[in-house]
Amino acid sequence: MERIDIIGDVGGGHGLMAAIEMVSDRATKTPIDAGRTDTVQERAYQAGAMVRASGPNLILSPRWC
Repeated sequence: MERIDIIGDVGGGHGLMAAIEMVSDRATKTPIDAGRTDTVQERAYQAGAMVRASGPNLILSPRWC
């Protein structure tokens, strides 16, 4: 969280699920815009991580095969 300025908070961690709140300003907790959320989701996918965006939140959960 200290290295990446768009992370406002990390929640969850119950079981295998977690969420990352993405912000444009950490001090005011202003959510990032939808375009940036889409970019983060796409870049994560290109790096091999399957995540989903829900508003300004990035949801991480295991993939069940």
